[in-house]
Amino acid sequence: MASTYSKACCNTKPVTADYTPVGSFDQIGDMRVYVTGPSNAKHAVIFAYDILGMTPQAQQFADRMASKCGFKVAVPDLLQNHPFDMSLVGRREELFAWIQRVGSLELMKGPLNNTIDWLREGGAVDTGMVGLCWGAKIAVQFSALETSGFIKAIAQVHPSMVDDKDAEACPVPNLLIPTKDEPDMLPYYEILKSKSFGDQCEHYRFDGKFHGFAGARGDYNDELNRKRATEAIDLTSSFLCKVVKGESC
Repeated sequence: MASTYSKACCNTKPVTADYTPVGSFDQIGDMRVYVTGPSNAKHAVIFAYDILGMTPQAQQFADRMASKCGFKVAVPDLLQNHPFDMSLVGRREELFAWIQRVGSLELMKGPLNNTIDWLREGGAVDTGMVGLCWGAKIAVQFSALETSGFIKAIAQVHPSMVDDKDAEACPVPNLLIPTKDEPDMLPYYEILKSKSFGDQCEHYRFDGKFHGFAGARGDYNDELNRKRATEAIDLTSSFLCKVVKGESC
């Protein structure tokens, strides 16, 4: 499968979420990072948000993972106040130009490596990664470059720019949560299942939901959306608990 982007990735506008985060901000060099969960936790999660940046929905996702499973969750502000401009909604060329200018893997490697170093200095022994939309693409590609073994698992929630080559290169178990707006990820899943860790991989298709429902485009004030987003977060938490911590939560 060639790389496939979700049209909804740049066609769907974000909503305003009424949520007060329980974590706090710290600094990794000149990059801020939202941190939630036990400060002395041995197991961490790096959360790569979607193209709209550090939103309340991203913080709520991180907070729930931390409270459910006791992870120290770090949300590095990878875009550093340069999220995608939604006034450009629907303009594919502008989206890809923005990625090259602000959100390419090459630009993300340094901040993500710095996040890993920061987590290690804080006592973490390993991490899982969670990515939404663009962040899912970054997470899975970065896992193939990070060779220390610190990253133990990847969770991709409504991923964008899906490419089977990423599955071929990925060295760790994956959880896949596509929606009706993403391509069929069963071929991608089968590639992962063929690997030595294949029995740890999971795939849940949320056909009734739209791209972004668990991120910045998700209306957490809407009861149905909140219920399905919570389900996706809990599936993510359980998957990471099993693979990273070796236990149920």
